[in-house]
Amino acid sequence: MKLLYLLFPFLIAGFYAESQELKLQSFTTRKQQLESILATEHTLPADTSRLKTYLLPIIRQADKDRDSSLRAAYYGLMADGYALFYDDINPKSTQLYLQSIHTASVNKKPDVELWAILNYAHYLYNYRDMSAALPLFMQAIDQIGKLKQESILIPCESFRHIGYFLGTIGDYDESIVYLKRAEEYAAALSCDRAALQDNIGQYLLKKQDTVSAEMYFKKAMYTARRVNDEVRLGKAMGNMALIYQGRGQIDKAIRFVQQDLVYSTKYQSDQNTMYALILLGKLYLANHHISGAEKVISEAEKYAVAKPYFKRSEYEIVRLRLDIALMQKDVQEELIARRRLAVLDDSLANSDGDMILRQTRWLAQKERYAHNIELARQSYEKEKFKKGTYLVLVVILLIIIALIFNIFKRKNKARQDNYDKRILQLQVEKVLSDQRLLKANETMASYRSYMAEKNEQIDLLAKEIKEISKSSSASLKQQKGQLQSLLDSHLMTEENWTNFKTAFQREYPFFIQQLRKNYPELTESNQRIILLLKLGLSNKEMSNMLGVTVDAVKKSRQRLRKKLGEKSDDLFNIVFDRDTSDSDNG
Repeated sequence: MKLLYLLFPFLIAGFYAESQELKLQSFTTRKQQLESILATEHTLPADTSRLKTYLLPIIRQADKDRDSSLRAAYYGLMADGYALFYDDINPKSTQLYLQSIHTASVNKKPDVELWAILNYAHYLYNYRDMSAALPLFMQAIDQIGKLKQESILIPCESFRHIGYFLGTIGDYDESIVYLKRAEEYAAALSCDRAALQDNIGQYLLKKQDTVSAEMYFKKAMYTARRVNDEVRLGKAMGNMALIYQGRGQIDKAIRFVQQDLVYSTKYQSDQNTMYALILLGKLYLANHHISGAEKVISEAEKYAVAKPYFKRSEYEIVRLRLDIALMQKDVQEELIARRRLAVLDDSLANSDGDMILRQTRWLAQKERYAHNIELARQSYEKEKFKKGTYLVLVVILLIIIALIFNIFKRKNKARQDNYDKRILQLQVEKVLSDQRLLKANETMASYRSYMAEKNEQIDLLAKEIKEISKSSSASLKQQKGQLQSLLDSHLMTEENWTNFKTAFQREYPFFIQQLRKNYPELTESNQRIILLLKLGLSNKEMSNMLGVTVDAVKKSRQRLRKKLGEKSDDLFNIVFDRDTSDSDNG
């Protein structure tokens, strides 16, 4: 019973851990939601039972919304979880990665498909199956170039994965390009920015550009200190040691690597601890400190043999043992080292072998893609030759299409001619109307007749334009433009208004004098409304002449009344008084 009491809290904690589910958050955009879910790959549980429970909300939401993007993300994250559990390439992860890619592909989700391909490729890269990772990274490079930048999911991570792979196979120039693109998406002060700066520095150093490399290592150290990322700070210091080693400053290089080891062991960063121990062994040998070198490479070996994907590091360790054996003239140790190197050479040839070999393989893969394109072109030529038998049918079909097009063209031309004649007729009527006004010496009587004709023509043109607006024909749309131009020409322009006002003053000088004397606050716009009202035009007719809506005319009259206040009644009595002929007319 006592034992049960002791175990009870642990049982409760275990039950809670297994039943804990991921909490899905709401976002305004699909991309934000997907990126939030995909980011959980960094917080996945370490065992498969908790993993299934943890990711259950994603597949539930995917089923509820019939969302193939969420389903593909679920498969990819499950694959990541199994990889974390097995810590190696395993059939379950491989199956789930392929399922994730397939789901995104068949449902035409290119952004999710790119993420799924890179997720699988990075898994193979992490566990050093370079030959399998190669075509996936090439496919990702092709797809990321076709996607709009704003469509790429987690762009910093996507470009970073490609950059790391290209750097590993020795294509340093392209690697730096992709890592710098990733840097654009990383926050200025972040662990991501520090990691990218450190890796850019590494590949610059591989290119023998020590000045730029040192600059990037110092940037990485600065950023790492600001964000308190001591693991990255240690890595950057270890890389700075390589620069000091190249300059012959071995003691300074050793101090930097030793500080790297302090941070790496403090945070249990096994892989970086192993790398730092190997580098320290090389530096000790350079200083002829053989016992120190033997000690640190023995420590490094414990890490290297623990993981099957650390064979490349084990190869470096055995090379150091061979160098020590040669320095000590220890024939037996030399023989053991050479035998082990031969075994590792065979093993690495299929996974994490020589960089030149991997780069050659990558270039060969590019050539294979080009070859496939050439084969596709040849296949196309053969298909084109086979289709020659259908040429007669195609020609007949083209003739039929040409006949239909010709008939349509003739009908369209006839319609166009009719509209051209109609426009010409309306233009002639406008010219005749303008001429009649001139011959009548622009009297008010002639202006009344002139404006009545204009209103008729404007109504007619507006009706024609309304009918044309219902059509999608390009030629009719062109006619609409011509009709609209003609309609606009009927409107009262500044010149027309000046001529009309002059004629009005000749016929109604006393009325104009009253306006100026009693209503000095009237604007030109107010005067237009008043003079047209005096001429007897309705709101509709005034709206036609001024090119505005009837409501606009009504509002102008209302504003005028409001502006004049009590004086407005006197004004409109004068305007509508038919007996108010000017004395100098009679």
